[in-house]
Amino acid sequence: MKEQFYALPEDFLSDISFCNYCKGAPEKDVRYWTNWLKTHPEMAHIFREAEQLYKMIGVYDEGYQQAFGRFSNEIHTTIQPKRRRLNVRSTAAAATVLALVSVSLYYSLRPTGTTAIAQTSGPLYDTIDAGIGQVRSILLADSTTVVLNSQSRLLVPTDYNKHERKIVLAEGEAFFDVTHHANHPFTVKSKGVETRVLGTSFNIQAYTEKEGMHITLLTGSVSVHTGIAPQPILLKPDEQLTITADRTYAVQKVSAARYSKWINGELNFYEESLQDIAAILSSRYDVSFVFTDNHCRKELFTASFDKNVPLKKVLELLSISRNIHFVQKGDTVLINMR
Repeated sequence: MKEQFYALPEDFLSDISFCNYCKGAPEKDVRYWTNWLKTHPEMAHIFREAEQLYKMIGVYDEGYQQAFGRFSNEIHTTIQPKRRRLNVRSTAAAATVLALVSVSLYYSLRPTGTTAIAQTSGPLYDTIDAGIGQVRSILLADSTTVVLNSQSRLLVPTDYNKHERKIVLAEGEAFFDVTHHANHPFTVKSKGVETRVLGTSFNIQAYTEKEGMHITLLTGSVSVHTGIAPQPILLKPDEQLTITADRTYAVQKVSAARYSKWINGELNFYEESLQDIAAILSSRYDVSFVFTDNHCRKELFTASFDKNVPLKKVLELLSISRNIHFVQKGDTVLINMR
């Protein structure tokens, strides 16, 4: 179910079945996405944004040239602040490229690092964002603490802790220090995966540009409902569950404290692919990474960097440890093998 990993409007817009839903035909696509939304209410805000963008650009109705021309006119008559970066991963279809352009403009007009109400057809959510290079701490109504990493988004129901404790990590990375409540389990949903606890501390990394996600337990215990394992996966302290983009999973022993050092501004990579590292650095330093040589995407790195380390220093040290070349041109970094 690749749709479980859709976390941005352009993810939906690149799916022709979703675009058929927006057009209202055929019936099977309309029925599929109507049912999908009912089972994934936490995605309603992104789903509705994708619908609105489809109406703006009409990707499959007007043809690429007409849609692009019409939308270009809108761009030229609009004052554009700096755009959010979304191009770590490559896109092949012209429809997806057009969607990326429109989404970039759409997000550039939205504030970051603020709290707003996400209006949906189901529950109402408070949307809490951490901006580029920002680490944001939130104290929930039950005294649970959530720390958001750069370019992360948390959805908290407006009636949180009145009847249940369920929240959504819609994008990015977060550390949770959960207040114990025997009768009210705490649940985090992200990319279609549910992590349930009573009281514990753990980290979830689920950036859209990264392949899959990681759930790392520091203290207590958690039960993870993946939707792919036949039974919930129980994690113990210093264990990490990795779920890949192709829906495989594995549990391994780790030093869990390593995976929460970002709270203090540190950068830590342990056997991370360069593609995933690029996604994290893009969020931290507000730059785009372009791989001109795909052979280096899967290169693995283990490295640690102190708080406030300049991007130039990070790239220099990564380059020294591998035969990889980084060339920065403005806010774009080109990556290739030497």
